Amino acid sequence: MAQNLGITKGLIYLLGTPSIIAEDSDEEVPFKQRRYFFYLSGADFEDCSLTYDIESDDLQLYIPPLDPAEVIWLGPTPSVKECEEKYDVDHVGYNFEVPAYVASWRLRNPNNKLYVLHPGQLPSSLSDSDTGVDTARLQPAMDDARVIKTDYEVGLIRKANEVSSWAHRRVLSLFCNVTNETHIEAIFGGSCVFQGAKKQAYGIIAGSGTNASTLHYVANNQDIAGRQLVCLDAGCEWDCYASDITRTFPITGTFSKEAQEIYSIVEEMQGRCIEQVKPGTVFLDLHRLAMEIGVKGLMKLGILHNGTYGEIAEAGTGRAFFPHGVSPTPSFSRQRKLTSHSWATTSASKPTT
Repeated sequence: MAQNLGITKGLIYLLGTPSIIAEDSDEEVPFKQRRYFFYLSGADFEDCSLTYDIESDDLQLYIPPLDPAEVIWLGPTPSVKECEEKYDVDHVGYNFEVPAYVASWRLRNPNNKLYVLHPGQLPSSLSDSDTGVDTARLQPAMDDARVIKTDYEVGLIRKANEVSSWAHRRVLSLFCNVTNETHIEAIFGGSCVFQGAKKQAYGIIAGSGTNASTLHYVANNQDIAGRQLVCLDAGCEWDCYASDITRTFPITGTFSKEAQEIYSIVEEMQGRCIEQVKPGTVFLDLHRLAMEIGVKGLMKLGILHNGTYGEIAEAGTGRAFFPHGVSPTPSFSRQRKLTSHSWATTSASKPTT
């Protein structure tokens, strides 16, 4: 990251996800760790922060102190010793130590900047208007670092995909007992939990019939009787690394002629894109290839007509049938080339059928 920032001196400060009590309730909002914080710390619990001194290569994790009044309700939070043993950091302290540490660092480094991801995520002693604070450059630098996966990270992504794949197969094996979309969600989510993956990467999408045309349909509460297809778009997390798998299947076990024709187009899009995943491929080119196959396939079926392929493509008509694209994952300022390490960000998104 220091290389991506183009500096040799500076202090990075990242804030983890705080604990939040739901409004008018005594229950906490479900916790999900901030991804950039987890990337540097590995800590997956509330109310933490970290600092990284670039010059001295010093990474410090700050955790909440033990609150005896809360232990009886929620149990103890990890101790300093436990964090020192578990996480690859140079020092573990308590989060109330951060303001003093940052103030001391700035006195020693008056000409160097403090880098944070977003305005509003500063140590309590600083404000967004402070000229010694940079809130713009850290996220692009971290994106450049995160896009290259280590073997360990690839292993976590593969584990998430393994669990989710088993859960998808579990849904199909039990589908004879399914009468409502809720049952699909329950089987998939329960199958992931059964294997130790208690968090989903996103809300389970189990849409039957026309519900499947809503990209992020999560109501999952309608009967499936009288409908042709189910779209199950669901993937768990494993240690904050995500899977993303979408499969469409016929409720009766057999595709209608029309459904099979559309399915075959999407299957070709997936297969051809997978063939092109290799070092040096530009991600946007995969999307363009998939769009070309989709538009030409719909033209062959007569669904798109009254124009040449070039005219229909130029008009952007294909987006009405393919609004999601191959994957929403690479939300970076420039299109990435696939590397020999990995082409995904934290989410292991794939072309889908």
